[in-house]
Amino acid sequence: MGRQSLAALAVTVLAILAAGIFGAYATLVTGSRNGLFDSITNAIDQLSFPYGPEPYPTSFTGIEAIDGPLRGTIVFFTYIIDGPQTSGWHLTLSYWYLMAQYSAGMSLVALEGRRKSNYWRVVSWTSIWGIVAQLITYTATIPMYLITHLFTSPVASPNSSATYDGFAVDRLDQVLILISHALSFSAPAVMMSLPSPSIVSPANHYTWDALWQVYPLVQGVLHTTLRAIIGFVSSSPGNGSVKDSHPRPPAIIYKYAIGLCAVSQMSLLTVALTPASAVPQFLSGVFSKVTFAAIVPWWPWNAPIVPIAATTGEPSAGVVLAELTLLFFQWDMYCAGVGILVWSLYLFRVACPSASLTAHAPKVLFWTAIGGPKAAAAVILWERDSQLASQGLKRE
Repeated sequence: MGRQSLAALAVTVLAILAAGIFGAYATLVTGSRNGLFDSITNAIDQLSFPYGPEPYPTSFTGIEAIDGPLRGTIVFFTYIIDGPQTSGWHLTLSYWYLMAQYSAGMSLVALEGRRKSNYWRVVSWTSIWGIVAQLITYTATIPMYLITHLFTSPVASPNSSATYDGFAVDRLDQVLILISHALSFSAPAVMMSLPSPSIVSPANHYTWDALWQVYPLVQGVLHTTLRAIIGFVSSSPGNGSVKDSHPRPPAIIYKYAIGLCAVSQMSLLTVALTPASAVPQFLSGVFSKVTFAAIVPWWPWNAPIVPIAATTGEPSAGVVLAELTLLFFQWDMYCAGVGILVWSLYLFRVACPSASLTAHAPKVLFWTAIGGPKAAAAVILWERDSQLASQGLKRE
């Protein structure tokens, strides 16, 4: 590895670490100072889910070592899903925007784990990485994954002699990533967010929430099971899929990530920037409360402090807890997204050294404005894959 390559790698690692460290401060440190974590700890100790529908479940698995952390993550989402209605439409719309961004980001991670050159490497254990992200935050886990990828994956090595076949993802895996993700992430996310007890019973409400918390494991099991079933039914040799003599970029995953990021971000910005007077009266209540200032996160050091009444279930405390939960979620997604974008730019430079990153700056800025850093990362990775696939076909 030459000096320029080492310098580029060092800058990339430092940038990813910087985003991760700031993200950890904005989530973990801030949450421990503003009362959010204290409130969650109290709820765990009391076996309660403040502002959530009653009756509260007392156990999920019967194993306290699992139920304890699971209760904590469910309480976190209960604040933002079930909190007082006075929390506002800006919170509801921001929540769905962030969930869409999370879905897109984890789809890119799942895709990376299925590249042929990453088989059986630590970066292919995406279900484990996902569970860690659910437990200790996305913004702290993603930098660890990205840096591990940079040092262990042939995809990230400037000295790799691998052809595009090593970058390729089996077509069956591409489809199964989306199917398993929809069943494990999207379906529980929708079900746990439905009003309870008016539409979903409290028992089902908490069950769906618990299922979503462990979605990375569920996704991994579903993907493996479906692949085995399809392979058995089709009686295909080897890994159960028909060998593709001309591997193509996993466009279906990139389109999903870009589309989800763009639709969610543009929808939120449209509502936030449209004056309430410009929409029909029945929508004015939503548009008047969702402003640009309302959806931009506070700086971590300016976050409000949750009042002592937070453990009593008072609506005023619930509003603050919902806002603090949103703040945590915002920085969790934004900082991780910056890391993913930096990582994608490095991978592009390694695979396409003759291409100019400066020339790609307008494209990166455009897609970041349209869909956020994860959308821009998906665009860059898609172009990287397309160029490598094209070069492979020309060599043939």
